[in-house]
Amino acid sequence: MSDPITYKGIGIQGHNVGIVKFFLDHFVWTSADRQSNDKHDWKEIERASWCIYGKYGHLRMFLKDKSRNPLRLDGFQKNDFENLKEMLAEKQIKLTREKVNCGGGNYGDLKINENLLTFFHGDRTTFDISLNQISQCVLPGNKKGNDVELQFHESDAVDNATEDCLVEMRLYIPDDSEEENSDENDEIRTKHRFTAESFQQTIMDKANLGDVKGNVLCELD
Repeated sequence: MSDPITYKGIGIQGHNVGIVKFFLDHFVWTSADRQSNDKHDWKEIERASWCIYGKYGHLRMFLKDKSRNPLRLDGFQKNDFENLKEMLAEKQIKLTREKVNCGGGNYGDLKINENLLTFFHGDRTTFDISLNQISQCVLPGNKKGNDVELQFHESDAVDNATEDCLVEMRLYIPDDSEEENSDENDEIRTKHRFTAESFQQTIMDKANLGDVKGNVLCELD
C-alpha cells in the first residue's frame, strides 16, 4: 500500500480539528485526541466543491446517497486546491470551485436542488441546508402570511460541546404585490418565484414530511 496523502489541522463537521489521510480506496479523518474518527470509501462520493472562508480552504464532498449530508472538511491552505483536484480526479471525482457570499445580508434567492435548499445572493452561495435535516415546515399563525418556519431535528447529544444544533429558522417570502413595487433591477427578483404556500408545499414534498393539521389551542402575538 502506498503512503497516504496527509493533511494536518483539518476539521470535520460536528467535530474538532484533526488529521485527514487520503488513501487509494478510502479516506479517514481522526481527531487530534484520537477519540473519534470518520472513514469513507471513495466509491461513496459523487462530486466535490472547494471554497475559501477567510484564510482557509473548505472541501465539501457530496455523497451518492442523497439521504446523507455532504461531508465538510475545513482548514486546508489556499494552495492545496490543485493537489486535491488532481488527487480527486484520479478517483473519478470532479472538484469545482464554489463562489461563497461572506459579506452577510438578510435577503437573497432560494433554490432547491436534489436534497439541498440553497440560499444565495447574486451568483454566490450564502448557505445551504440538507432537506433531511428538516423535521417540519409550517406556515405559522392562523392568517395567510409571508412567513415560513423550518423546524430541524434536534440532537440528543446536548452535552457535546463541539456541536451546535439549529432547531428553527423563519424565512420571509415577499408576495407578488411587493415584487411589483420593487426596483426592476432588485437582486431578490427570481424568474420562478416561490410564494410562502408553494415553498412550504415543495419542502413538504421534497423532504417527505407529513402534513400536520389541527386546531390552534393558543396563539401569542
